[in-house]
Amino acid sequence: MKKTLWLIPLSGVIGAVLFATIGTSGKVPAELASLQAARGTTEKFCMGKGKCLVAFVAPWCGYCRRSQPMIQAMLGKFQSNDFRVNVVVTGDETSSMDSYASELGKGAFYDPNTAFATSIGVRGFPTWVLFDDKGTAVKSASGAFPSQEQLFAHMGIKP
Repeated sequence: MKKTLWLIPLSGVIGAVLFATIGTSGKVPAELASLQAARGTTEKFCMGKGKCLVAFVAPWCGYCRRSQPMIQAMLGKFQSNDFRVNVVVTGDETSSMDSYASELGKGAFYDPNTAFATSIGVRGFPTWVLFDDKGTAVKSASGAFPSQEQLFAHMGIKP
C-alpha cells in the first residue's frame, strides 16, 4: 500500500523536527516540507518536481557506515528538482546524531527517536525509500548495496 507523507514540524523536540503521517493522498504542502537540516540550516526535504531517494541511517549502524562514501557521493551529485537524494539520521542521542550528520554533510536531516522512520515502516538500517513527486513512498529496500548503480537498478531509478 502506498502512503503519502505529510511532514509536520513540531517545535521543542531536541531542537529538531519530528514527522507524522496524517494522510494517504495529496501533495506535501510546500510550507510543511522544510525541516531543520542537521547543520542547523533549513533545506528542502524531498521537494521538487521529481523523485527523491531517502537513506535512513543510524550512527551506530555498521552497514550505514560502510555505505557512507556512496551516500556522500550521491548527496553531492543529486540535488536537482528532477531527482534529489536526502539522508535522515535517526537516533535518540543528539551528540551522536550531530557527529554523524556532520560527517555526511549537506542533505542530512534529523529524525530524533526515529519518529519519521517508524511512521513509514523503517525496521532496519540502512533503509532506502523512493518518493515520487507527490511525496508518496513508492518503493523501499533495506541493507547495504555495493554500489550506487546496483542500488539504483534495484530501486528502478534512472536519474
